[in-house]
Amino acid sequence: MVLIEKSERRSALRSVGAIAVAGALVASLVSCSTDSEEPTSDASGHVRLWSWVPPDVSEQPAAYQASADRWIEAGEGRSYEYVLQDAGQYNALLRTALLSGEPPEIANVNSDSIAAMVDSGQLTDITDFVATLPALDSVMFERYKLDGRVYSYWVDVQAEGVLYNKTLFEELGLEIPTTLAEMAALSAPLRAAGVEPLLIPLAETWIGADLWFQGLAYSDASDTALARAEAGEIPWTSPEFVGAGEYLEAIAESGMLIDAATSIGALDGYQLFATGEAAMFYPGAWWSHGAIEPIVDGEWEIDVFALPPIEAGVTPRAIGSPASTFVFPSEAENQEAAFELVRFMASPEGQNEFAIRGSVPGVAGSPSPDPAPFNAYPGLLALQENAASRVIFIADVMAALTTAAEGIWRDSIDAAGIAAAMQDAAP
Repeated sequence: MVLIEKSERRSALRSVGAIAVAGALVASLVSCSTDSEEPTSDASGHVRLWSWVPPDVSEQPAAYQASADRWIEAGEGRSYEYVLQDAGQYNALLRTALLSGEPPEIANVNSDSIAAMVDSGQLTDITDFVATLPALDSVMFERYKLDGRVYSYWVDVQAEGVLYNKTLFEELGLEIPTTLAEMAALSAPLRAAGVEPLLIPLAETWIGADLWFQGLAYSDASDTALARAEAGEIPWTSPEFVGAGEYLEAIAESGMLIDAATSIGALDGYQLFATGEAAMFYPGAWWSHGAIEPIVDGEWEIDVFALPPIEAGVTPRAIGSPASTFVFPSEAENQEAAFELVRFMASPEGQNEFAIRGSVPGVAGSPSPDPAPFNAYPGLLALQENAASRVIFIADVMAALTTAAEGIWRDSIDAAGIAAAMQDAAP
């Protein structure tokens, strides 16, 4: 039986964050193809794309539809349907469709649900198909393989950094920090100016886990530890994972968090940062920027930087993940048609359709708009270039991480304790 693990609250918050996204975002990755011609195909049939993203709060469904319209115009006997499912019921509905043998041709899923569906034999191996598509970011692409095979493809991406009040930084003569110590040193001048340094809405427990992944981006320069642990080659108590927990400890002990961070949710966090209560906000991505920018309304300039490492001399890097993660259920009726629709989404014109609607295209080398659609755009673009992945495919281990990481902010667990909890949850 398939087991789909997805944080509906996380997905809903990110959809809300996309409400006010206006303008274009483009991924700064290198494409394997420069052919600007539209794809051609003889595949026909009805394609259903399931998702939980409401069209009235996100432009992603409109980007899907734009590519579908071009695909339909390019041939005969083609039709497309965007099937919006309730976020709270999405898991159950998709599970029922998979088990009944009547799944959609394309399903948008949370990445951490893929392994369970693969184990159940309910997803198509798309390795050969993806080899014919434009290239995705290589670090992320390799991470999302399972046993060396490909089961998902994404048409847009997201990276998470620190949104900050650039206007205030310039007024106070503050520099972008390159280490956590430098970031913590900003606390004194910011508080002297009547502003809290850093707002992380830690009432959202997934954000604590994201910070652990950010630490892992620095403690595992090879980007291989997660896959090796999932394969049983190394334990979850390995130094790379303890180092990730130590990064959380460093943030907790830095003194730069806004008061009562553990009781602040994302929506309140957006409001507090946008109205000037704090100088920095994490996680900053296209979806959170889209919620914050309309509240700021041009009063001050927003920009973004990657959460810095503990040690000096290490290049700052963000963490990232697919935004629209598509899988192809093996028992869907019109799979070839679904493949060709995704080919239209991955084409240069399709990727531009995501860009102009506020998502960061997933295909490498999508061109940058000129001028930039908003002030933070160049920084968001740069974050994606070397972003580390933020997914664990073993649901119990991921759940253990999310729960254990909460204890860091209460000083009830340490880095080794988080790693031990993950090891205890491993199969």
